[in-house]
Amino acid sequence: MLENLPKENRLKSIALHISLHDPDLLQLVLQKWSNSLKCIDLKCEIEAKNVKQLNFTSDKIRCLDVMSFTENAQDVLHCIAPKTNITLTKLTLSDTPPLVPLFNDLVLRLANLTSLNLFGYGSSVIDEEMEYIFRYLINLRHLILSSHGDLRDIKYIPSKPNITNLKRIQTLGSCWCPIEVLRISNLNFEFKELNKLHLSRCRNTRFVLNVVDFKNYFAALEELLDDQLFIPIKWCGTTLTADYNGRYHYLCDTIREMSKIFPHLRNHIYLF
Repeated sequence: MLENLPKENRLKSIALHISLHDPDLLQLVLQKWSNSLKCIDLKCEIEAKNVKQLNFTSDKIRCLDVMSFTENAQDVLHCIAPKTNITLTKLTLSDTPPLVPLFNDLVLRLANLTSLNLFGYGSSVIDEEMEYIFRYLINLRHLILSSHGDLRDIKYIPSKPNITNLKRIQTLGSCWCPIEVLRISNLNFEFKELNKLHLSRCRNTRFVLNVVDFKNYFAALEELLDDQLFIPIKWCGTTLTADYNGRYHYLCDTIREMSKIFPHLRNHIYLF
């Protein structure tokens, strides 16, 4: 279809999904509309032979969803941000190789990023990467992290930049570590715009956290998805039951009790 579309149409924006079987599609678009094209929303697969092509395109890409078939972290960096990229606002990384120590270079070049999804990142997020995100990507509205991979004592993390730098965050998906840091640090902070919170356990937070310990951080919360949230038994008319792994959980009148804690909550899903 793009081949039949005349270049006189002066295409200004386009959304493309390019697989390894369509190596020339991006080149076709650039050849026909390089003068008029302002932004590209691109989902693509990276391998060594198309790095150079994506490199030349990076300043036009507004949204980028990357799946990597190269183990070279330098290739990934050159595809996304060979230099400072003020156009890119949304980035999703899937199956990419670990980018440390290049992760710092990446976030420094993406100052206008408002959405970052690392859920499918090729390795667990480590302290350094969290620190870079919280220090430099302060314009983020949506952040999805893979589970925390460091086994260092979480008590030492508060000395570094933390999630309170993301003052306008609206969606957060992560393990409990960034939230537990707030509690350990005894920070009096409120995320005024955060309305979607998706939490999961990691090797550093195997314990069950009490909802009372962090309720004051999320006054605007509308959606909560978690796998180990604990509501004190005294609040619930409930029974004790076991899940398929033999673990015991208190089943509560969740909607009623959670609405007391989070008055704006519309959707709460508890994952056993």
